[in-house]
Amino acid sequence: MKNTIFLLVLLVAAGCHKDPPVVQGCLIQSSSLEGITSYFTYDAQNRISVVTTPTIKIGYNTENYHYGSNGLVDKVEYLDSVGNTKGYIGFFYNSMGQIIADCSYVAGANFTDFYHTYIYNAAGQVVENYNYEDTSTSSTKPSCAINLHNYYTYDANGNIVKLREYDYQYLNNVVTISASTALLTYDNSPNVARNLVSNGLQYFTLNKNNIVTMQDSASYDLEFSTYTYNTSNYVTKRVTIFRDANSTDTTTTTFNYLCH
Repeated sequence: MKNTIFLLVLLVAAGCHKDPPVVQGCLIQSSSLEGITSYFTYDAQNRISVVTTPTIKIGYNTENYHYGSNGLVDKVEYLDSVGNTKGYIGFFYNSMGQIIADCSYVAGANFTDFYHTYIYNAAGQVVENYNYEDTSTSSTKPSCAINLHNYYTYDANGNIVKLREYDYQYLNNVVTISASTALLTYDNSPNVARNLVSNGLQYFTLNKNNIVTMQDSASYDLEFSTYTYNTSNYVTKRVTIFRDANSTDTTTTTFNYLCH
């Protein structure tokens, strides 16, 4: 599945619990055993300003966050190690502050232009989103082809418990669709990460409770993640197991805070 796992930790939805107080500008570092470390800095309003990952090798290693008059991120700019702009992602919102679309381009990293749209239900939860890929220069895909189509299912508390993804592959003008499903479980503790890491970058809305496990299965692989929290309910570790027909790999990421 191509969705970012940690994004799902931060996905939001309204629920029946009272939100706990959140100390923003709190997460300062995330590190994996593979030597990938990200550093987080914040602006005067305690919003994410810069995320730097010095060891990453995909054409850029710095993300600069720009905010609009609504207080939400309207643009993330990707820079290489010497400060050259290598790409961007721009966000568009409705009058309720819900993201309705985003578009992105990253050069030199096997990326291309992408455009995402989001569909909400009456409760303000994202129930579908589409990923369109600009393939106007491709000879094997139609221009602006659907790349991914996702469906989201929620529990009574508004937590995403199921993500169904359809992946479109094109070859010789023939489309092949493969499907995968991510299943998520939660504890009963409040998710204090609300607006902590995403902090204004509200792709959807934040889950009310803490993710305990996430299992992502597809025809080509299996991915299983577990999450560990401290006594203040801040996530401190994520362990992800990747398994395919040939191998099994484990990735561990730790998170460090200035608070709690």
